[in-house]
Amino acid sequence: LPGKVCCPVLDTVLPKLPVSTLPQVVFPGNIIPTLATEYLDPEICSQLRTLQKTTRLFGYIFQGAVERDPPPRPGDVGTLMEILSVMVVDGGDSIRVLSRACGRFELLDIPADEDTPPALGELRGDRLWPCRVRIVGDTGAVTVPRCLAAPGAGPITDGLRRRVELSSWPPWVWQQYDGVSLVHALSAKLGLEGDAAPSEPSAFSFWLPSQYPFTMAALRQLLAYRSPVERL
Repeated sequence: LPGKVCCPVLDTVLPKLPVSTLPQVVFPGNIIPTLATEYLDPEICSQLRTLQKTTRLFGYIFQGAVERDPPPRPGDVGTLMEILSVMVVDGGDSIRVLSRACGRFELLDIPADEDTPPALGELRGDRLWPCRVRIVGDTGAVTVPRCLAAPGAGPITDGLRRRVELSSWPPWVWQQYDGVSLVHALSAKLGLEGDAAPSEPSAFSFWLPSQYPFTMAALRQLLAYRSPVERL
């Protein structure tokens, strides 16, 4: 890339992140292609061109395709996107945008347009709306003695041996709270050994929902969880 994207640090509040809706849940690590036409989406085309030259960051948040699906509200979690490339196609009538999901955010405030009272401001997918958001990430997981989580996986120091001897919990209890053990268990159960699946717990927990069928409600909940152990 000709420039370097400066992704905001965790818990940073961004006063005006451009956000649009999407009828699917996007997980960090996903690559998303978007096609916008000048005839149907002139405003979003202009906004994407501007973003390519500035921060290259925008957000997607889920909005169902049917009327009974509730609109995005403050507190919902969306996905931070980084623009990788913008290509003009169809003789200049359309632009094709390739973007990578690089993080998550919590929606704090939704703007209101001219036809909507401020208390009922809603997002729509026909443009990018400047929203106040907070960048969120994973919280720390339980620290698990390696000799309990994966017996025989590594040396046991005297200090760690004393912790193990004092623990009344069997190994399987610790394994439920260890990301590496959960990745191994799920990989074995789904036959993923030797596959191209990520081995790091956080990356694996985002990769897996993109490969298997889940309900939309489950996908939204998985995106909102703040721990890879919770997601796994």
